[in-house]
Amino acid sequence: MTATVWATKIVHEKSLSVVAEYITEQYIHFNGLPGEQDALFFAEPSRYSLEFKSFRNIGSVLFQKQ
Repeated sequence: MTATVWATKIVHEKSLSVVAEYITEQYIHFNGLPGEQDALFFAEPSRYSLEFKSFRNIGSVLFQKQ
């Protein structure tokens, strides 16, 4: 399990008791590309949507200034 997946998995496990609805399950976006991220969307009890993501390499080309 990569650090990217592990970080979001922890958020998922900790949120189980308070989440009203999962909008998307945990998934990897841009797999193998610059900006690869693991993301999770859910609605909390007040129905606000929250997104949590972790990046494999936060210093990747995606975030460099041009």
